[in-house]
Amino acid sequence: MIGTFRQKLTSLYKRSESARSLIGSILAVLILFSSSNAPVFAAFAPPTTEPQSAPADVQSYHLDTVLYSITNCNGAATGADASLTIKPASGVWVSHVPPPYTLEQFMIQVLKDIAAKTGAPESDVVTEQHVIALVAFAYGEGGNITNLDIWNPLNTGLNNPDLVDGSHSSSGLQSFKSFDAGVEATAITMTTPNQDRLAQILTHQSSTAIDFMHTLTYYQNYPHNFEWAKASMPPHQDSYYAERVQLVQQVTANYRDIASLQLGPPGYTETTLPHKPELLVYNPSGAATGGPVGTPVGTPVVNASCATGTDPGSTAASANGLGIAARAIQDSWLTNAQGATLKPKPEYSSDICQYNKDYCSGSVAGPTAADCGIFVATIMHATGSDPHYPGVGTSNQANYVLKHPELYAVVALQLKTTAPLLPGDILLLNAGSYIDSNGKLIVPAGAGGSGHTMIWTGPQPSTKTNVASASLDSRMPNLGVMDTPSLNDDPRGYYLAVRFKGSIQQL
Repeated sequence: MIGTFRQKLTSLYKRSESARSLIGSILAVLILFSSSNAPVFAAFAPPTTEPQSAPADVQSYHLDTVLYSITNCNGAATGADASLTIKPASGVWVSHVPPPYTLEQFMIQVLKDIAAKTGAPESDVVTEQHVIALVAFAYGEGGNITNLDIWNPLNTGLNNPDLVDGSHSSSGLQSFKSFDAGVEATAITMTTPNQDRLAQILTHQSSTAIDFMHTLTYYQNYPHNFEWAKASMPPHQDSYYAERVQLVQQVTANYRDIASLQLGPPGYTETTLPHKPELLVYNPSGAATGGPVGTPVGTPVVNASCATGTDPGSTAASANGLGIAARAIQDSWLTNAQGATLKPKPEYSSDICQYNKDYCSGSVAGPTAADCGIFVATIMHATGSDPHYPGVGTSNQANYVLKHPELYAVVALQLKTTAPLLPGDILLLNAGSYIDSNGKLIVPAGAGGSGHTMIWTGPQPSTKTNVASASLDSRMPNLGVMDTPSLNDDPRGYYLAVRFKGSIQQL
């Protein structure tokens, strides 16, 4: 009954400017009495003093003390460690990290604090993928980076007088007293009962940054957990998740610039304080710039992937994919109009004449190089990723990748959303393909006569594109856009999406 009354009051709070003060006080009392053993958070409130923080990203906390269970996509509990046990608090976290402080340092300390609170081995929690996840999460939230929430990169709304600097803000637009106080507040928030799915996924050594974003978004898969941001609530969850995945891609590709952002006074540190790349510990390509190297990524927990036909072990962004995407961008014109001239970009000609010589005419790519399959094959050969990738024919290429699971992980047998894609993923469509009764994708011989293939580059802010492709006899390679509606509206069927798992031999 109290919960229902709270919901109605919260709804009125959001709509009525004049009633906010009174209703806010009533809500605070209701929260206190309905969850006396839980940390005190106030109800959701849109920001009123810092318009640069989008209302959709303001946190919403609901206080219910419950037992956490990790679940898979179908809601079934998995694993023997389905409950998360939090050790008794032992004061504010002490990092012993000297200033200046970077975003990466903050997240490493949060992970260490979570390890201490859960009793998980620190080596399981503090991994490169987990650091990338939290850096990307914070970059999207913008706390301290694009607002005045000092030492609060995730806009955490924890109400703790020992940690909060100044007035508490129920919206999360508040500051903490120090670097260590901010770390402690963030770790407490992720281990509190209504958000502890986040701590749970971070205690799995093999979980990836994409796994974390999936867990963050689809909170209803975890009994009694609640949304972090209003924007992640249905019916907007898929788009919220896609944006989180893009943040992971952006941070992975630009880790040096983003993870080295300083935190602390005066706020808006993206523009007010210099970057400190010399302090970085991790490098998404796998090479550390100082300190311990992150734990290698393995197979994530069961609930990591929910796309049709997804291989959950293939969700980690890697140097392989980034190298493939970068070469595809290099060899492609910026616009469709440029590709339609059938004049190859010089970089494409160079790669064709060196790595796919059958389609070279003199010293340039010949007219027959205007072909989607030839383009993708050339990129795979030129990067040294897979010299044996079939040189032409989308049906040949689809059957090849399916026959080599040691080289290619299936992201989706029938791709219905762009959300799970990472830079360098290969998309292959062949008319007449179908999934048989054994769950196997059947690609008939010659199906490529009405097919297409492309490389997912990931969102490119400067060009507003996300794919690179060519087209038989009509386009040399150029950048373009693929979105979720287009994936579901193609009369030829659905794309097979795969991810190369090997090593880049030559860049």
